[in-house]
Amino acid sequence: MTLIKKSNKVITLASSTALCMILTACGGGGGGGEDPAGGGGTAGTDTTVPVITLSGSTNINLIQGETYSEGGATANDDTDGDISANISISGDTVDTATVGSYAITYNVSDAAGNAATQVTRTVTVSGVATNGVMTFVAYKVNDLVNKTEQIYTVRGNGADHRDLHPNIPTDGEISAYSWAPVANGRIAYLGDVDIDTVDELYSVDPNSNSRVKLNGNLPSGGDVVEYQWSPDGTKIAYRANQDDFSKIELYVVDSDGQNRTKLNTALIGGGNVEEFSWSPANSHVLYKADTTVNDQFDWHVATVNGSSSNQVNVNLAAGESVTDPRWSPLGSYIDYIHDLAGNADVDLYIYKLSDLSNSKMDTFTFANTQDYEWSDSELHFAVAQQFGGVAVHSFDGSAVVNIPDIGTFEYIPGSENIVAAKTVVISQFNHNQTVGVYASDGSVINPDIAYAIGTLGSAGKFDFSPDAQKTVFEFNGNGSPDDLYVYDMSTNSVINLDIAVSSAPELSEVEWSQDSTRMLVHIGHLLNSTLSPDASGLVDLGASTSSNTGLLNHEQWGGNEIYVVRNTGVSPTSGDILKVDKNGQSPVIIANSDTTHSFYCNDQFCQGTPSFELSNDINFMTYKRVGDPASSASDDLHTINVDGTGDVKISIDLSPTLTLRISEYSIQPVI
Repeated sequence: MTLIKKSNKVITLASSTALCMILTACGGGGGGGEDPAGGGGTAGTDTTVPVITLSGSTNINLIQGETYSEGGATANDDTDGDISANISISGDTVDTATVGSYAITYNVSDAAGNAATQVTRTVTVSGVATNGVMTFVAYKVNDLVNKTEQIYTVRGNGADHRDLHPNIPTDGEISAYSWAPVANGRIAYLGDVDIDTVDELYSVDPNSNSRVKLNGNLPSGGDVVEYQWSPDGTKIAYRANQDDFSKIELYVVDSDGQNRTKLNTALIGGGNVEEFSWSPANSHVLYKADTTVNDQFDWHVATVNGSSSNQVNVNLAAGESVTDPRWSPLGSYIDYIHDLAGNADVDLYIYKLSDLSNSKMDTFTFANTQDYEWSDSELHFAVAQQFGGVAVHSFDGSAVVNIPDIGTFEYIPGSENIVAAKTVVISQFNHNQTVGVYASDGSVINPDIAYAIGTLGSAGKFDFSPDAQKTVFEFNGNGSPDDLYVYDMSTNSVINLDIAVSSAPELSEVEWSQDSTRMLVHIGHLLNSTLSPDASGLVDLGASTSSNTGLLNHEQWGGNEIYVVRNTGVSPTSGDILKVDKNGQSPVIIANSDTTHSFYCNDQFCQGTPSFELSNDINFMTYKRVGDPASSASDDLHTINVDGTGDVKISIDLSPTLTLRISEYSIQPVI
């Protein structure tokens, strides 16, 4: 018996005679052994290769740091059917942290051994594009004659320029706008841009210019009053008299206009929602409203889906109020002060979202300050006491620890430890001032070290370096000029910057470099300088950059470099943007003003202020040049890489030039 397999069907032949009836060449000469098709192979052999089809794109482009997800592929064979499970994926491993091109290969064979044509997917990982190609810039143009304001978005390289809201009526203006606090998010803006005097809320996808109105229909005379993005950039909360002209209420809506919900409970006649703030966890909104008695404002917390709204504070009697409710760092609690009527005492409460409860702290009196702080982890909460000292509360309920004599204090970022200024009484008019670090259990981490001896006065708030190892604080010496001190917690040492630098230079406005090794300061509120935390290496930036008349006050750190606008002194409006290293040396010019535009502007005819904004990845900047009215030049907006290459004008040509001015601009966040 002979078996022939063809197209998955088995034919059984009982005899050679039957076989001859099937084959076309039967008989002598051995012809019966030849391929019926004349191909020289075995009759019915599977020679068709399977086909691989990629799931997703053949070429994928990613920005450095983005996530790559393998999409896989499918494979089909004319004989074996779906053989996707047999696909072998090999080739390069995609490392999105490293710029480069990665080839991923896909192979499969059928049961007969036929190999499919290999398919390749190419994944290209690029660094953050220069000139903000992947980023948008928004800017407003103010029409000084028609009193209108237009808003535009444009990529950092000048592409995809769009007027977000054409045909704004005369006297219409955009009163506020902001980017979503996430990469590639939408932009929201508020203004009377459809009907003059009716403020409404919109959001736009800058990639498509797809615009939606976020608020619902407003009654006659209704307005949207204000708005806030949620921390994750997916929703917007806003106040508006949307349902009832006589009441301003609170609403939340998705950034694309979906799922609009009113959050507040019923308000008393004439009642309004006055303030609100988002939870850091995006889950709740805290708001202030008079719900039961006109002008007696309680605080409530609502879930963002509108399913519940609960009063946060204890019930108030006549004349009582709630002061400064705040979210805890992670959004698990709300703290507030209950200001009692008729006396100086106040109660401090912690409202716990997990069980909708109030936990009362000790009654105490605030004199000149209201000082109470969370640790970043929310494990501890510290309260200033009436007669000095700090009570540290452990939120697992295990302990309350009192640390005596402390005045100003603050939790060290990312730590359960407190840095504190302490007063040591010597006599009625003679007090030593010390600073030290304490653990939440009251134990000493760094023993007290004197920073002002025999001096009455008080320390101001602490300004921590990025590495949280150093902090700057200000001390007011009982009427004497304020001094700046640096406390190095890693070495438990303190230095008076003012005395170390000069007899009385009046240092102020300290900003830290990213590596915590240098500080940008003002001296006498006029000159800008940089120095080390140990007061060494003081550099006057005006002198080091050869500025003839000093710097326009627009200097800022970009990582460990300083970016400034410099007046070159050639004319009242001439200047440039440059950067210097963290020591204030090695100036590099990034961009220049020209004969018709200025970076430095100090005459009465100059409209607006020349300025720049660094992208938060510090790869490029947007800068505005103010047009000189004498030459009838309009304002313009540029982007440029921070190495000074790739300068591109990104704003439209403004006409008439003297009545249209760029009023503000901002870069989309890159996160």
